[in-house]
Amino acid sequence: MQAQVGGEYGNASEYIRALLHRDLLARQQASLAPLSRRDLAQIAAQAEGDPVLAQMARHSAAVSRKARS
Repeated sequence: MQAQVGGEYGNASEYIRALLHRDLLARQQASLAPLSRRDLAQIAAQAEGDPVLAQMARHSAAVSRKARS
């Protein structure tokens, strides 16, 4: 952990915060995975003002397309 803290992050707290954020995004993206393309398009359209939600919807749509290929 010290190598990550010393290189990419200023301190251990920043590193832990980044790990928690990644975990939260992964769980949120997993909850979007079962949605249809139409559902994801609607979420992305509604998320115009929320860049995080829009990014998650775009990512989920890409993952969904790859899974169907």
